[in-house]
Order: sequence, then C-alpha cells, then structure tokens
Amino acid sequence: MCGLAGILTLDARDPAPDAAARMGATLARRGPDGSATHVEPGFSVAHARLAIVDVTGGGQPMTDERGCVLVANAEIYNHRELRRELEQRGQVFRTRCDVEVILRGYRVWGDDVVQRLGGMFAFALWDPAGERLLLARDRLGQKPLYYLEAGGRFLFASEPKAILTALPARPGLDLDALARYLLLDFVPTPRAIHRGMWKLPAGHLLVVSRRSAARAPRAYWTLPRSTPCAPPLRIVEQELVARFDRALARRLMSDVPIGLLLSGGFDSALVGASLARSGLVPPSFSVSVDDPDHDEGKQARATARALGFVHRERSFGVEGFRVAVPAALSYLDEPLADPSLLAVHALSELAAEHVKVALGGDGADELFGGYDVVLAAQLNRYTRALAPGRDRAARALARWLPAREGHFSLDFRLNQYVRALRFPPALRPLAYTLDLGLDELPELAPFTRDVVEPLAEFGDAAAPESDELAAGLRAYVRMFLESDILVKLDRAGMAHGLEIRSPFFDHELVEYVAALPASMKVRGLSRKWLLKRALGHRVPRAVTRRRKQGFSLPIVKWLNGALAGWFDEVLLDPASWSDGLIRRDEVARLLAQHRAGRRNLRKPLYNLAVFALWRSAWG
Repeated sequence: MCGLAGILTLDARDPAPDAAARMGATLARRGPDGSATHVEPGFSVAHARLAIVDVTGGGQPMTDERGCVLVANAEIYNHRELRRELEQRGQVFRTRCDVEVILRGYRVWGDDVVQRLGGMFAFALWDPAGERLLLARDRLGQKPLYYLEAGGRFLFASEPKAILTALPARPGLDLDALARYLLLDFVPTPRAIHRGMWKLPAGHLLVVSRRSAARAPRAYWTLPRSTPCAPPLRIVEQELVARFDRALARRLMSDVPIGLLLSGGFDSALVGASLARSGLVPPSFSVSVDDPDHDEGKQARATARALGFVHRERSFGVEGFRVAVPAALSYLDEPLADPSLLAVHALSELAAEHVKVALGGDGADELFGGYDVVLAAQLNRYTRALAPGRDRAARALARWLPAREGHFSLDFRLNQYVRALRFPPALRPLAYTLDLGLDELPELAPFTRDVVEPLAEFGDAAAPESDELAAGLRAYVRMFLESDILVKLDRAGMAHGLEIRSPFFDHELVEYVAALPASMKVRGLSRKWLLKRALGHRVPRAVTRRRKQGFSLPIVKWLNGALAGWFDEVLLDPASWSDGLIRRDEVARLLAQHRAGRRNLRKPLYNLAVFALWRSAWG
C-alpha cells in the first residue's frame, strides 16, 4: 500500500519541478518505506511506498519501454495469474511486484485492464503517446483517489492534503458536501468537502486528455441486483464457503508478516478461526474500551485464547480520546464523524508496531445485513398492513419516552425510526442513520435551505432494488461502506503505515452475495443468517451466541460526564461558528437539550465537534 500524487498540465506550461515532490511528502505516512518522483514536460508524479510484495524490487513510479508511467496504491491479489497470461502474450516483466501487471496489462488490454484486476487499487497511468492520463479505482472503493482541475492543471492524489499543498490558496468549502456531512457524518462520494475537488467513485475510471475537454468518470463495474430466486440453500452454503475461503487465501499474499485485528464479534472471529483451521496463527490485536457497555476486550481475549493466538491489547478511554482526536484529525483532511475511527486509529497504531498487514472482518455487516436498521426494515415489512396505526404509535411513544444514556437506547432507536418515516420505504434503512431531520437542518445550518435534494444519493445508492430490505443492503454497500467504513479503515491504517485487508471486500464474493435474495441474508429477526449458517461452525460457540455490540465509544456518557468540559470548549467556542454557516445558538440549544435528558443528540453533537476541530486545521 502506498500514496500517490501528480500533476498534468492541460496547457503549455510545466508544473514547478518540485510540485509533485511536495505533494508526495504529505503522504509519507502512507508509504514510510521509500519515496520517488517522475518529472517530464507537462507531467509529474510522486509515490510513497509501503513495501508489501517484492520489497526490494517493486519501487514506483514504474515505467515501460514506451514511456508509460504508473503510480499505484494497490494490492493485486490475482497478479500471478495475470502475469502468466501476459507473459504468454509477449510481455516481459522487470519485477516481481504485483502492480506491474497494471502497466503490462495496459499494453495488451488498454483501459479494460481494470476489468482483469482483482484486489484493491487506485492508480494513475500516463500514456505519453496518446497524451492521456488514466485514473481508476477498485470496485468497492477500498483505496481513495481525489482530483481537482484548476488553472490549467489537473491534480490528483490519494488524499486531499496533497492536492491542497499544490494550490495557491485553500479552495473553501463545498456547501453541498457540508450539508450532506451534517446529516450523514461523512461526505458521500463523489463529492469532497473542498470546493472543486472530487472523489473518483468506486468501480469507475476517468480518462484525462489534453486533446479533449471531457472529464466524465465512467463505470466499469456495478453492484449486481438481488434476485427473487436462488439455488437450493445447500448449494448456496457450499458456494459461499468456497468463495469466502478463496477470498481469505488471496489476502494472505505478502512478503511481510500479517496480523489479525480482532474484535469481540463474529466477523473477525470467523476470519481468525478460518486462519487457525488452515494452520496459520498470526498475532492478534484489539482495543478495550473503558466502559462496560462498549468494551469488547474481554470477548476478544477469549476468542484469541480459544484460537491459540498471541494477543496484544490497547486500552482506550477518556484520556485516549483526548489524545486520539487531535492526532486523527491532524491527518484526516476530510471530516468523518464516526467515533470508531478513533479506536481503529489506536488499534492500527498498536498493530503497526508488529506487522505491516492486518486482516479484519469489516464489510460483513453491510453485505449480509448485520446492522440494527435491518430489523426496522423487517418490522416495516411484517407490519405493512398496519402502517398508519403503527407509525402513529411510534411517533407518540417517541415523544413520551425520556432520553436515556445508552448508545443505542430505545428512545434513540425509536426517534431514528420516526425520522425515517418521511422517506419512501426503500430508502428508510439508510435514513435511520440521519443525525437530524430534514426540517431541523436549516435551523442549524441556514445555508442548507439552498441545497437541492440533499439526499439524492440515497435513491442512487438504493436503485434499482424494489424490495425494501434489498434496497437497504444495496445502499449500505454502495454508500455507507464506500464513504464511511472504507475511509475509516484507509485513513486509520495508513496513518501508521498499516495495510488493512478483509475477505468480505473480495469482489467475487460481493457479487455472489449481492445477487442472493435479501431474505437469505436476514431471516426473520436473525441478522447475517446465511453467513452464520454456512460458516458459524468454525467460530467458538460463545461468539456466535453473543449479542452484537459493534465497535463504538460511549459518546453519550462522555458528553454529560468526563468530557463535558471538552465538548463545551469545542462546541461553544464562538470562533468555531463565526462565519455564520452554523448557528452557534442552535448548537448551544442542542447541547442543552442533550444535557437535560430531553433528546439523545450524541450523533449531531459529535458531528459538529468533529467539524469544528477539522475546520480549524483544514478548512
């Protein structure tokens, strides 16, 4: 894994000779094992390398005999098969590095090389003969790629900070992106928080040519639609097991040691148990949270002990939060209000002290329906005939219930459910996660009155599914997974030079599971039913019986307790809201409501705190 950055001039001017090098220097933590640049008239790139495969011979930028130049942030798990095929077609390889198949494959297949690649990748390939730059991103968006065109230059990089370095001034905020962040806790692709900047969507490529002004990303892959019918359950289980095992085996490709990120839940335990049954015993790592309602440390230790792993753990509490927030946000150049980012940041720091690559179980919840919101979707499905009375009762109960301190207390869940009722059924599974109602947002942020369809992405993410549960699962993979979970894993891991992999991100596994009926993934009120039925026998029984907890922090309690002063200092600082985009009096009102126990507002309040801190560093 690595970091990449570059500049293509679209007019006669050359970039400053050291511009790409300065961009690449901001990505040094992504690639602590080496850095290099390539400069030619009108084009320059920089690369920072985390050496995983062909440690001594796989340096980048990589060039071929025609003058094509490649920089990639990638792990191509099927590179050996592609290498054999390309060698049979006359291509001569210079390294053992997996990413060289991109460069050689482009010679044979052109832009269609992306269709052949299996793994995670973001790359830029300059073809001087055609004066064209090819940008591409993997199917799920595991690796990031940002771009911006300004002043006759096209800039691209793994992270916004590299592009910002090459600009004469900060570009300001994209208000459409900010409106979405305030509702969702993340900036959904393809938008970026900086004006004029964009993310290349997952499963897309973009060709930039001096000979054409066209700049439209083109999809080369889309998530399959679920089908109402499926093969017999026995066949599905066998196929799922085979695909999971192949996906896991592919992710063992490495010339450096591999570890395991272990929570107390089923998904990472399944990865660990599958490694153990094949004779592999990697070191495992976990984070314990100093709160009994959120801590999975005890369960992770028990799982590691049952599987025979050498286990290491790091404690995370109030003081860890105080340290992690500035550390994470100093590196995070786009706001992300997912509190678990801080714990993953601490976990990555621990793992990186011992390994360069770590496996995890991320992605299973999105793929198989592991979140609480799928139960709400099921409730809607089973009580559709009672909808008017059901929804009136839910609204009345939500008004009556007092706010509780629990992270997912009944009043919190019920209010989220009621808020989602204004959306069409197919969009509700994602709408359950909103921080505020669409009617509340303009009171907090008056500029959002001018934002047209702030949640248009919901419909795009859910389409073309018609079944409510299937639409919700599709939207979670296409929107929440790409723009929250994968951003969190990439930034937290790469901040410490750690590559995080998961078998649940294997595109062949994803394609198979996505096409199955939603009713096979969630059966009644049993989440991840198919996954547990097919592979649950591998996992220690105590894990399969354990209530899902999730990787979370006790923000609700800290807002009113140990970190009350910290939140007051951040949220009530007049300097945070001096430009009027966010109304300080409304922030104070929300905080007072939470403190008085009238509403559980930990989501919007944490969202605003992250934005205030992020803006002081990057806005």
